[in-house]
Amino acid sequence: MNKIPRSLVSLFGLILAFFLVINNVTARDEQITIDILNYKIEAEIIPDTHTLRANTAVTFQALKATQSVIFEMNGSLKVSKITTEDGRELQFVQDTVDALNLRIDLGTQVPANEPITLNFVYEGMLTSAQGGVLANKRLAYIGSEGSYLTYASRWFPFHGYASDIATYQISLIAPSDLTVVGLSTQPPETRAYFPPVVTPPPTEVKPEEKIPEKVPAKKPTPRKPVPKKPTVGKPTVGKPLAPVFLPVSYFVANGETRNDTNYQDPVSSTSNSVPRNIHTFTSTQPVLLGTFAIARYINRNAKSGSVDIDFYVKPGSEVAAQRYAEEVAQAVNVYNTKYGAYAFGNRLVFAEVDNETLDTLTTAGITLLGEKTFKLVDTPSESLYREAAYQWWGQAVILKSFDDVWLSQGLAQYSALGVLESNSSDTAFRETARGAMERAMAFEAQTSISRAPTELDDQSEAYRSIVFYKGAFVFRMLRLVAGNDVFDKLMQTYYQEYKGKQASISNFETLANKVIGRDMRYFFGQWVDATGVPEFHAEYQMLRTKNNTFRVRGTINQDVDSFNMPIDVELLYEGGSERTQLNMIGKTADFNFEAKGKPLDIVVDPDSKLLKVSDDIRVSVIVRRGIEHFRNDEYPEAEQQFQAAIKLNRSSSWAWYNLGLLYFAQKNYPKANDAFGEALELDLQPRWVQVWSHIKRGNCYDSLGQRERAVAEYKKAIEVGDNYDNAQKMAEQYLSAPYRRDQADQQTQNPSTN
Repeated sequence: MNKIPRSLVSLFGLILAFFLVINNVTARDEQITIDILNYKIEAEIIPDTHTLRANTAVTFQALKATQSVIFEMNGSLKVSKITTEDGRELQFVQDTVDALNLRIDLGTQVPANEPITLNFVYEGMLTSAQGGVLANKRLAYIGSEGSYLTYASRWFPFHGYASDIATYQISLIAPSDLTVVGLSTQPPETRAYFPPVVTPPPTEVKPEEKIPEKVPAKKPTPRKPVPKKPTVGKPTVGKPLAPVFLPVSYFVANGETRNDTNYQDPVSSTSNSVPRNIHTFTSTQPVLLGTFAIARYINRNAKSGSVDIDFYVKPGSEVAAQRYAEEVAQAVNVYNTKYGAYAFGNRLVFAEVDNETLDTLTTAGITLLGEKTFKLVDTPSESLYREAAYQWWGQAVILKSFDDVWLSQGLAQYSALGVLESNSSDTAFRETARGAMERAMAFEAQTSISRAPTELDDQSEAYRSIVFYKGAFVFRMLRLVAGNDVFDKLMQTYYQEYKGKQASISNFETLANKVIGRDMRYFFGQWVDATGVPEFHAEYQMLRTKNNTFRVRGTINQDVDSFNMPIDVELLYEGGSERTQLNMIGKTADFNFEAKGKPLDIVVDPDSKLLKVSDDIRVSVIVRRGIEHFRNDEYPEAEQQFQAAIKLNRSSSWAWYNLGLLYFAQKNYPKANDAFGEALELDLQPRWVQVWSHIKRGNCYDSLGQRERAVAEYKKAIEVGDNYDNAQKMAEQYLSAPYRRDQADQQTQNPSTN
């Protein structure tokens, strides 16, 4: 083996040490955080060219002394200049592909906690997901059919997702035939916009001079080429932007014409012929800002106390919008009563946008809904209730970091389930709760609630399962442990103490200990920080008494040693049922019933208040995974999951029904028909499988040109009488007109995918 010279070893050591030092410096720089205090933005929306142009003044403070700062920025928007308050241009590097950020050299050491204002000039075309943080969903778009800008799109210099709040004044210039909606805690202003007139300096008139005769130019001496320095991220050279500029609306209001050669108007000269308005939105209340919708909108309105619920929709969505506004008003009334008053004035806005973005997107005072939401047959109540709840959890109460997102997304889903419960019968909500629990269990073992934000893609079904649905169930279980009154007090106290402030999971746990009156670490350790759920088994004996009744004594067993929860136990007997609640600490708990009829079964947690697993839940969880593959058009993976569920429980109507839907989507009508037929012959759980299997069999027969057999199935659906998910209306519709093979199958016609 050849020996490496000692000199090379020493050199290698020096190089390694150098890189370690550089990496440590970089790591320290990354840890330097800032707190944004205020935004002053003036931007033009140019729909015909999909263009956004903006001047933005950002006031912030560094939390420790630093010479550089980092902002996030949409990669489709190119920054041309950054200046300080005294007009000094700064060096910066913009990454428009990977990190999507701006690294700015401040030129001098800036002390901690001292407000600084930087001015940014930038523009770009917003047409696709390119430049955003999601690969397949655009979060900002400018176009003639409708535009939107969202907080998450980073269309302005951005910091601290979901946690860094700021005050603002945002002026958006848009064609005058468009409505611009967004949050303004003060009455928004809309005025006609006239572009500022920039008067050039007067040209000095010099005395007439004799024009010298032309002299042939000397041939230049050849020089060695000098490579140019890279210009990526280097600001353009020119007169600096005025550090804190007055908005155009100031001059319009005062009848003045701007004459400022330092001011760089964001407006394109190509759009000067289009009549425009300038819309100014102001918030003196620090919030997560920057979500706006711009289109030719129709307004529908409902009221919840002093809060106006405004839906801005495109033509054709008016009827649905009115229904949705009334649903949201109901939820707002519940949240105002249970938690505390809505935090963002007297107006909550919902606006329709295209289907190329997320289905729902909520920030302070405004929610954007995809167009397809307004095409559903039934009102998407759960989704509307959840989005309304975000105004309390995540917007009024801010997160310390995205790692604490359970406090917003779990609580919002919990709140939505609460409104659904208040609007449903006990039987109907039992089924809703069971479905939510199955969603919570679909990926439960993958990671814990506290680790999900860092370990999972927040757009994945696994994330949604764990943070939304398992998160909601943890709050349901905390309510069970604390008791209804104490839990309600905890929610009200949490809202009042942290409204307008940042909260972490640790803060919430500390508050829970205080309000509940005991150390709840065991609860948070088991349900928030860890994975795993109990599986309950009942062992019991029956004894007939002298009074011809039955005494049932037994024990509930499970394997989680740290378990400490109240559990409901129900005895089913001929002619009725009896219930009791046990305080189960550890692996066992004893029960004792006296029944008037012959005992049939013992059911643990009949109302699905607890996260748990059982043989039938395992089947349901596998089916749920198949449904998620189905939604994503992953047909082979979906079929694999449905077949696995059937193998585990051959009599599962729900597994067969979903397999039928899969074959139906592939236009394999004979196989779909057979699968729906199997579903009708088995356990018929959940109950709506029966009516919808008849409807889908009718669709299969119509698609195969067998109208008489189709009509027979629709009539059977009507005879069943179950109206789950508007089943009776659909059966009547297909009786009057056959299902067509080219007919779009709306999501509400496949209730298991809801």
